[in-house]
Amino acid sequence: MPSTHYSPILCAVPGCDKPALTGAPHCWRHIEEREAFVAGLPRQLSHAVLVDVDLSGSDLRGRTFNGARLSGANLAGANLEGADLRRTFLDHTDMCNANCAGADLEMAVLGSADASNASFAHANLCLLYTSDAADEEDSV
Repeated sequence: MPSTHYSPILCAVPGCDKPALTGAPHCWRHIEEREAFVAGLPRQLSHAVLVDVDLSGSDLRGRTFNGARLSGANLAGANLEGADLRRTFLDHTDMCNANCAGADLEMAVLGSADASNASFAHANLCLLYTSDAADEEDSV
């Protein structure tokens, strides 16, 4: 069965419980050619599993990460200007000094992320309406 967001294929190293990265048999901790892996990432990364990956300082402008799993990733100083991060899991990420200007973060998960000094100018940070808000809107 292929890897899914909630049931990812685990790292091939015996005893490792981390998910394997999309396009690799290993997790970030056990991947041997880290620089080559990052350099080979395609622009379209929808639903990719990139847990704990180090993309610090990377130019990721306009990339598509829609629905991807970047939990624990290092995005410090990364340029994510105009990136599609809708429904992306960015929990526990280091986003310090990242440029997310104009990025689409609708329904992104940012729990325990550190976004100190990150720029979100003109970014889409829309949240899902609750049923209460929808009821109030209907009554207006």
